[in-house]
Amino acid sequence: MKLSLKRAALAALILEASILSAFAWMPQTQSPPPKQVEMISLAQEPPVEPQQQQMEEKKPERKIERKTEKRTVRKAEAPRQVATREANPAPSPQAAVAQPVAAPPVKAAPVKADAPEVTPDFRAQIRAAVQAAVVYPMGARMMHATGRVRVGFSFLDGVASDARIVASSGNGLLDRAALAAVMNASYPLPEAKFSGRKLDFELWVHFHLSAEE
Repeated sequence: MKLSLKRAALAALILEASILSAFAWMPQTQSPPPKQVEMISLAQEPPVEPQQQQMEEKKPERKIERKTEKRTVRKAEAPRQVATREANPAPSPQAAVAQPVAAPPVKAAPVKADAPEVTPDFRAQIRAAVQAAVVYPMGARMMHATGRVRVGFSFLDGVASDARIVASSGNGLLDRAALAAVMNASYPLPEAKFSGRKLDFELWVHFHLSAEE
């Protein structure tokens, strides 16, 4: 027992000696020295002289005075324009419309001595003369074309003029034959009261074919 205790105590001493020697050989770490803060002194701006301050204060005052002058001039011009407009008012459209407009004179239609003044007997003679002068066109006869044409013309002392188609038959051959009959007819002389007077007529010209044709 005594030997074991001695051995244990000897081992403990050796362990402590080795630990102390290890601490002795370890390098000592030194903390870095603190950084020094350098203070930089800024140069102060030179004080503003009193003359410069007065100049700077006077400049904005001049600008403000100019603006106020322009505003006052504009305000003064506005009522003048309104006054001139009120002094010369434009004429209202109602006044122009209210003025009476003279109506143009109405011209009476000229009275013409036309066919209604002619007696029925003389009108029948004119119609018979035109119908007797009808020449049936060969082409219309071959086509068996029939119908009637209303013609108008002027009549003066037994002579016809200004022949025209009032109502067509629908066939050009018959229309042209009716106009030719008006111009080629032998008309009777008018009554003495119509001598030298121009009369207007309108009548039908008939185109018929017989059963044999």
